[in-house]
Amino acid sequence: MIVAPRIGYRLMNAAKYKVVHPTGTGPVEGAAADVSHIALYAFMTIMPASGIAMGYFGGKGLPFFWTTIPGASNPQGSVAKQAFSIHKTLGTYGKFLIPIHIGGAAKHSIFGKGIFNRINPFGRPSH
Repeated sequence: MIVAPRIGYRLMNAAKYKVVHPTGTGPVEGAAADVSHIALYAFMTIMPASGIAMGYFGGKGLPFFWTTIPGASNPQGSVAKQAFSIHKTLGTYGKFLIPIHIGGAAKHSIFGKGIFNRINPFGRPSH
């Protein structure tokens, strides 16, 4: 539920938030950071979208807290199966993105880069 507003905010404010890597970041490390961020955004959008498609087109519906949003009255098994395949594949490989991201953040933190100020909405940006 938070992904859509986050992506919308980032797109509407893209000019204000030019990607600036911490001082001392080499070109390969910067490219790896860019790729990992894009991959995380893809993971954050495709994983829930494929889960929703699976439940809806499979006809079982979407569990939502204490209720279930009904699925398609005319289930489409082939669409649900494709969504399941995407969901499973992404889950298998996507789970490695988070430790990679944490490792990169830890590396910058250990080397004294104030990267956490960049994601703190109440802090001052630091590069």
